[in-house]
Amino acid sequence: MRVLARWTAAAAVAALALAVPAALSADEEKPKPEEKETAKTPEEAWTQFQKAIGKGDKERLWALLGKESRKVLEDEIGAMMKAADGEHKAEIAKELGVSEEEFDKMSEKDLAVAMLLSMAKKEDNDIQKMKVSDVKVDGDKASGLRDEQGDGNKDEAKKAFFIKEDGEWKLDLKREMSEEGHDPEPPVFEEDEEEKD
Repeated sequence: MRVLARWTAAAAVAALALAVPAALSADEEKPKPEEKETAKTPEEAWTQFQKAIGKGDKERLWALLGKESRKVLEDEIGAMMKAADGEHKAEIAKELGVSEEEFDKMSEKDLAVAMLLSMAKKEDNDIQKMKVSDVKVDGDKASGLRDEQGDGNKDEAKKAFFIKEDGEWKLDLKREMSEEGHDPEPPVFEEDEEEKD
């Protein structure tokens, strides 16, 4: 009996000795979860926003907007788009690249994000060309210049605003709209402009 008990104990120790290195190497082989990208500076917030636009990464794009900016986009602009009907709804859906049925299923947030993506990809509004410079940080707020042509002409640059929330820099579009004297309004698409002429 004692011999059997010793053999059983020895077998258990041997099995454990073999299992531990195998388990450790299995952990090393498992892909590690991707670290969340964080914008540590206003400039990083801008370049990450550009990257999110380029990749069509809706969640990251939304996360790089300040809370108040998201609120304005969702509660006001998205809601105005959602309330569109008839021809206007058809025009907006077409501009966003979705069917009217898909449009009807989209939330105000989804509409706001789709609008940002659509507007950013327009030839005359190429976000990828734009550069941010002369950033000045004041606590949890920052401002700089956004060169919309990417040609370095600061005379034609517009102000860009940023806010630090939850340890990350984000775009402050609400402040930008306020500083420029814009009230939130539904986006004007090409068809709308043609009707005014």
